[in-house]
Amino acid sequence: MLFMKLPNEIIYHIFDFLKSSDILQSFSHLNHRYDNLIQSYIKYLDLTNGWNGNQQDLQWLSKTIQKLKINRFNFYLINNYQLPQLQSLYLDNIFVYGDWISKMNLKSLTLWSNEIPSCYAADITIPETVVRFSTNLPIDLNLLHTNLIDLNIKITSNILKTVSLQLYFIKFNEELWSTIERYKNIYNHFNFYGLFIVEIEIIEKVQKLSKNTNFAYHIERTQINNTIYIHIYSLPFYFDKFYGFTSCSELNPNVSFSSVRHLYFTETCGTYKISFESLAKRMSNLISINCNINIEHDYNTTEQIIIVDKDIFYHVRSLHFTMRCNSKTCRCREVLCHLLNQMPYLEYLNTSEVEFLSGNYSLPPIKELIQGDCDVQLVNLLIKRLPYLTTLSIGYLRTNPDHMSEIVGPFFINLPLFKSISFPYGGGWCGNDTTPYGKYIQEALKLIQNMNNSLSNVQLDWYNGKATFYRQ
Repeated sequence: MLFMKLPNEIIYHIFDFLKSSDILQSFSHLNHRYDNLIQSYIKYLDLTNGWNGNQQDLQWLSKTIQKLKINRFNFYLINNYQLPQLQSLYLDNIFVYGDWISKMNLKSLTLWSNEIPSCYAADITIPETVVRFSTNLPIDLNLLHTNLIDLNIKITSNILKTVSLQLYFIKFNEELWSTIERYKNIYNHFNFYGLFIVEIEIIEKVQKLSKNTNFAYHIERTQINNTIYIHIYSLPFYFDKFYGFTSCSELNPNVSFSSVRHLYFTETCGTYKISFESLAKRMSNLISINCNINIEHDYNTTEQIIIVDKDIFYHVRSLHFTMRCNSKTCRCREVLCHLLNQMPYLEYLNTSEVEFLSGNYSLPPIKELIQGDCDVQLVNLLIKRLPYLTTLSIGYLRTNPDHMSEIVGPFFINLPLFKSISFPYGGGWCGNDTTPYGKYIQEALKLIQNMNNSLSNVQLDWYNGKATFYRQ
């Protein structure tokens, strides 16, 4: 009976030494608590190597499993289940799976064979939700769709009509560059993006080599002495990601960047200005922006390092904005407020800033927020300013652990759409209290469930070092 009272973290540690089938056989259906622990712990199943479970076990886990590897000998165990949470699927010597995966929301699919199959991958469809696809079977390029971003495949076409090549953090050399230029002339459609490391002494030489009309480039400054990055890309620009951005004035004015959907600003701003000016026009189809910058200027300066305009980003749904500034008087702190006003349909925000919550101006309908830290005062602001919030992830819980329910509970009470709040297991608490943090979390769950009749369905999950309170 003492074993049944062990803290969750010790039970999870025991699970780490056991196979999934052993966990199921030994601990499943003992009581409600252990069933919840097992379903929270087992997110990956390998049914190709020593699986001793049964079909009932799989049916029980089918609603929560996220990653699955299975071979043809055990395929019968699982092919009647929908697996709504499955993200990654590895099929070993399974060549015909019909409509089984069409109803899933898969992100990764692998088809692998150690023999010559009787039916080739050409007979298999790749769901539109899949962004990562890998196979050692021959496959026709026509089967690939535009959502795929990570491929490991064989190609059956006799002549390559389209080739895409991306190189990152490669030291520039003339021999490599001549090869890339040759590829551009050989293939009908050669799409290239390269991030090259260049010593400052040879930058003019590299720029001359890059002035081929088939290519364009922009320069990104670094914090490495005597070194810069040069981004070189083929024309027309093909890729949906763009890195090392500083400002539109640094880009070739004759190049269209309408294909860019995800923009990553340079992370080495220092004392150089960066600008959002004209960005909504030059990259009109952006859906996400990642701006993680470190600003270095005088402590009492009023100079504006980040420049914004008033253009609207109609398609941007995701913004990651992190700014480290050593001045308390500059206008950098206002930038996020300006940007949010330019993104009326933003749904996801990742930031450590809190100034944007002040004031009475309207905010976009943010549904998911990743926030650096949180205390009781911030809870009130978030509830007031973000009424559509559904998911909150906190990096640091700035409160005594015995007051945890005062932060977590109000979100579920006051926000009708709110689904979950998560924070690192331990919450960042560094006090002298030796009480296991897990005990505080369990007590917080009970307090929350008793706050309001509508909160009786709030549950607790432990996964990847995080505690998550969620509405079931």
